[in-house]
Amino acid sequence: MLTAFLIPCFRKMVALGIALMALACIAEAMKKGRRLSLRLNASAWLMLAIFALHIVGLNFAESIDQGMKEIEIKLSYFIFPLLLFFGFATKRTQKIQIAAAFVLGCLLRIPISLADAWTLYAETGNIKAWSYEMLSEPYHPSYMALYQGFSLLLMLCYFYNEQISRGRQIFVLTAMSCTLIYISMLASRAGLISAVFFIVIAGLLFWHSATNRLERIFLTGACLVVLIASSLLLPTTSQRIEALNIAAVRTQTEETAPAPTKKSSVAMRQISWESAWEVLLHNPMGVGTGDAEKALVNEYIRRNENSAATKKLNAHNQILQLGVEFGWLGILLLLGLFVFLCRAAYQQKQWIMCAILGVFFLNCLVESMMEVQAGIVFFAYLTILIGPPAPMRMKDELL
Repeated sequence: MLTAFLIPCFRKMVALGIALMALACIAEAMKKGRRLSLRLNASAWLMLAIFALHIVGLNFAESIDQGMKEIEIKLSYFIFPLLLFFGFATKRTQKIQIAAAFVLGCLLRIPISLADAWTLYAETGNIKAWSYEMLSEPYHPSYMALYQGFSLLLMLCYFYNEQISRGRQIFVLTAMSCTLIYISMLASRAGLISAVFFIVIAGLLFWHSATNRLERIFLTGACLVVLIASSLLLPTTSQRIEALNIAAVRTQTEETAPAPTKKSSVAMRQISWESAWEVLLHNPMGVGTGDAEKALVNEYIRRNENSAATKKLNAHNQILQLGVEFGWLGILLLLGLFVFLCRAAYQQKQWIMCAILGVFFLNCLVESMMEVQAGIVFFAYLTILIGPPAPMRMKDELL
């Protein structure tokens, strides 16, 4: 529970939370005399295989220091499956408590972010303190928007699924309203799309219920209206949405339109994708752990994309990012990981897990989501501790 609370709220303390959780798990296993279990699910083995790739890739990498830093970031691929070796398993009540702790952490992050924004605005007078990277600091806005979107999904499911008192209903509705506006303020396009998916998915999850169907339709529509209206009214968010439309028009009229003096983030992503694909084609076995940045920068320079080279952009696509480092084998392992996780979640009817896996995968198509701890810890924690258990038939589900 502590780790779930810290992930969206206090990033610098997440490592401490994971360490305490691992120590508690090991101590409990030793106390009860448990034997190490090799009966892990396929997703856990695939995580360990990806981590093993990082270790092997270090042997033929040029930048050992950068490779060691990356292995440190990717320790979640090793630590969370390790918990299953010690017989760690979460029951339904524990999963609900973990989900509640995560929602609480997301809600607490909102006033903390607003207080930091107010302080920065008072000191500098910069209106940008209220949006995007300045508002989400120390998190990237895409990750924070994803956290808040998942929190919104959990609150909607709680509101739909439980017979709660009037007072709790008002609290949940207020919390959802604040979350929706905060997601809009973050001005992450991927985050806005994720939030729309989460809202729609929450409505669909409970569509089969014949009771209060009209109320659920109204609430789903109201959430979408609040999210869209606040996004269009907030200057920074509306500008970023408009920039996406402009980039799409420029792509269609690329031959006749004059070249922009400053490329949009969409154009920069296209450059990153093309460059990463080119590096992958020339290095089918990958460039090695920690050498992806250097390989991509060299490709940017070759293409005369000085802005991308200066910013040292990553692939902005987790599949291509892993492909640059570890070639086609890395891509197959990552895709296999998502396939096995989705298959297990579907078989056990863990619809919330299916939703988060789908949305997370979509985010992986436009961001290198698991290249920082904010992404990989969130992914590994959910899939190992909340997601489908080791190969034993359990009916404990989040729903």
